[in-house]
Amino acid sequence: MITELSPLFNRAAISVDAKEVLLQKGSWVRFSNKWPSGSYFDWASGQTLEVASNPVLTEFPIALILPGGDYQFLDLSNQFTPTPGTAPGTAGSVQAYPAAINILYQIGIGLKEGNYFVQLFIPRASNPNVYNVGSSQVFPDLGSPFYRYLGAKKPSDSPDTGPLWFLYAIFNQPAFVLAPYVDGVDYEKVVITLFINKCQLGPVSDQAKLAEAQKKALLIEYYTELQGF
Repeated sequence: MITELSPLFNRAAISVDAKEVLLQKGSWVRFSNKWPSGSYFDWASGQTLEVASNPVLTEFPIALILPGGDYQFLDLSNQFTPTPGTAPGTAGSVQAYPAAINILYQIGIGLKEGNYFVQLFIPRASNPNVYNVGSSQVFPDLGSPFYRYLGAKKPSDSPDTGPLWFLYAIFNQPAFVLAPYVDGVDYEKVVITLFINKCQLGPVSDQAKLAEAQKKALLIEYYTELQGF
């Protein structure tokens, strides 16, 4: 559900091709068997699939003006219908997920430079964090001066000029919730651009390569596999 490149990799004196980061036609993905069965995820759980056609890359900028010491939750899912004419995330969810099965969205998170950081919750409920430590007493808490920074992502971690932080979403999966927090200034304009690589998935076209695909495919884990350790 999440991949992340080190910012140091971005600064290295080497050339990085887009196809090494973005899924392309013919790319393989494998969903772990921890995805729940008997649900919307039957088509994906435990399956190795292939990007069946050329993906479509869509940029979705979200701009917020927040006071210092304040934050806003941005639910990226399609679970709550937004109110027409309102800013993304202010009423309803952002609607950045696929609306049907057999589609995977690879979402690059581009953070424009500014005085803020971003926490990630999956979903926004009790103990929903990925970027925490093993102790149940220590977790990202936007209300705490000690723990609001724990695991937070800064614009330098995934700049809008070259995102390094990617989330992976399929239809009706639990919500990724971004929480930008303005830090150290009176007001800040927060700009988060979602680079959505829309991928239609299907069976691996060359069945003779299925065993190879299962070994080399991008592993997409269920969010519970990323928590609690």
